[in-house]
Amino acid sequence: AALVAAGVTVTAAAGNDAEDACMTSPSRERTAITVGATDEYDAAANFTNFGPCVNLFAPGTNALGANNRSDTSTVSLSGTSVGTSYVSGVAALYLESSPAATPAEVMAALVNFATKDVITGLDVSSPNKLLYSMSYLATSAPTSTSAAPTAAPTTEESREQPLKDNWFRKRAEARKAAFPQKHSWFKKEAKRQAGMS
Repeated sequence: AALVAAGVTVTAAAGNDAEDACMTSPSRERTAITVGATDEYDAAANFTNFGPCVNLFAPGTNALGANNRSDTSTVSLSGTSVGTSYVSGVAALYLESSPAATPAEVMAALVNFATKDVITGLDVSSPNKLLYSMSYLATSAPTSTSAAPTAAPTTEESREQPLKDNWFRKRAEARKAAFPQKHSWFKKEAKRQAGMS
């Protein structure tokens, strides 16, 4: 809580004990972004902690990561800490585009722009929200210089509109290329991003 009060966005793993995250620390800290894990089929991981203290879920089973054995070595990892690393990365991207954002604003952006109601096997007390990796574009759309007024975009359009700008599209394509295409979450992201160009 002290870090968040000092203006630092904090993420926390929900835990891997298949129990209420509100019963453990640091996952019960309400000012941190608490992250549960999903599997490659967008189902709640069988080990993930759950409940109202979890803010959102992210891929956390069999995730391909770097290994220290060589420059090209990889390792498959599982755990809510794996999903938390994805959320930390998206939070960092959001702060890059909105450096004055408070921790509460970062949390709100990630939670509000998460993909809703796609996770299966969740306890009813858990939020059915899956990390949307383009959340950082939520407030970073360039201002329009056109003279013609436009209608306010819907929530889905406001999330997608920034990608139509060439700079954002190139940046999104570069980030997409940096991720492995193994998980359904990444494949869905790739399809969603390809449909926006």
